[in-house]
Parts: sequence; C-alpha cells; structure tokens
Amino acid sequence: MTYHVTRLADVDEQSMAAVDQFPDRYRMLSEALGLSEMRANVWYFDPGEDLVFHAHETQEELVFVLRGEFELTIGHPGETEMHELGPESVYAASPEVGRGIENVGDTEGAVLAIGAPAVDDVPTTPGGD
Repeated sequence: MTYHVTRLADVDEQSMAAVDQFPDRYRMLSEALGLSEMRANVWYFDPGEDLVFHAHETQEELVFVLRGEFELTIGHPGETEMHELGPESVYAASPEVGRGIENVGDTEGAVLAIGAPAVDDVPTTPGGD
C-alpha cells in the first residue's frame, strides 16, 4: 500500500492572483500526497473574497470548511439555495451543479476542496453551453 503524510505548512503556497474567479492563495496537496485519483487543495479566502459560481464537466467536488464564515450559493441557475457555512461544515456537488462560496467573515477563511476524478476540469458556467 502506498501512502504519504505531510504537514500543510510544508506544502508551498501558490498564487492565483491573476485569475479573477479564484481566491488569490492556495496549497496544492495532490502532488505532495501523491494523489492520482483525486485533486485536493486548501484555498485561503480574505474577507469578501469568493470563488465564483461555477460547475464542472466531469469532476465531483467536496468542500470542508477549516476556518472562517462563508456563504454558499448552490444549485442550478434559477434554482439556487443559500447556506451559511462555518468551521466543520461540508458540502458536496455533482459536476453539473453550480456552486460558489464567499468569505462573509471578518477574518481569513480556509477550505479543503477535493475533486474527483483527477482531471484538469476547468470551471464552467452552470447551465452554459
């Protein structure tokens, strides 16, 4: 059996500052843990920062709130629901379901996002062609 153990502080922080639809900072756990069947990242959100409402073509997604206060928008366009998320809240979405989260708190928030399968599945507009 293959396994890997690491500390989050030992994984380099990456920048997405040039891409508007993502938070500015994250840590890519997939490579550090040798993952081949899923993707895993920790995303850091400053107050007011968000991950835009999006869907995926093939990737399911699970998000676990590590710290902070978030507002989740989830569902198909025109049928969305809003949920308040705090530490230890978790949500999952199938590929075609739209979802977006915003840090509505006064301090930095962080989430662990896991997606499967491990594909380069660029976010799409929910319900878009």
